[in-house]
Amino acid sequence: MSAGRNPDINGLMNELADQANGLVVFSASTGRESALESKEWNNGAFTKALVEAFSGGAGEQFRGGAITVLRLGDWLTTRVAELTKDQQHPTFAAPTGIRNFSVATVSKADPPR
Repeated sequence: MSAGRNPDINGLMNELADQANGLVVFSASTGRESALESKEWNNGAFTKALVEAFSGGAGEQFRGGAITVLRLGDWLTTRVAELTKDQQHPTFAAPTGIRNFSVATVSKADPPR
């Protein structure tokens, strides 16, 4: 691989999410995009959106309830595109027929300060 080129990870994601492996995979961006970071966030857009979801900062999306893999995927897709002005698009891959299981529960009414 030459320097300065983004690797295309789509094949790897699909392989990991294959029915035989049974893994759910989230990635910060599509295979040919860069994952954007900001000093304002102290990390990347994907990480900021993920922390918001798990810490109660995602508004009504998860307040007081379960964060399921599908709801999390929807949140990450929407929030990262918003943070990056539609320059970065997270991806999500899961085996066919996987149930929409809970990965966390948010019980805080307000985001942390």
